[in-house]
Amino acid sequence: MRDFTKWDDQPVSAQHFAQSFVRAYKFAMTPPYGPVMISLDAGLQDSPVDDAQLYIPRYVPTAPACRLNALRETAKLLVAAENP
Repeated sequence: MRDFTKWDDQPVSAQHFAQSFVRAYKFAMTPPYGPVMISLDAGLQDSPVDDAQLYIPRYVPTAPACRLNALRETAKLLVAAENP
């Protein structure tokens, strides 16, 4: 699958899965968009999860990339505009 996905992981614990899921979503939603894969071991799927110790990282979207010169030019046009 590695040749066909943008990112993949095989978590070995519930905590690792929580971190991998947030990271996979971030990779999938960042241009150029592409598929991601998380492969879970059957034992991990069947094991109970201790919610008290599980930390799910906060999702922070990636800022869109832009050319700095284009951004400066746009800012100049907006500042000079009579009716922006």
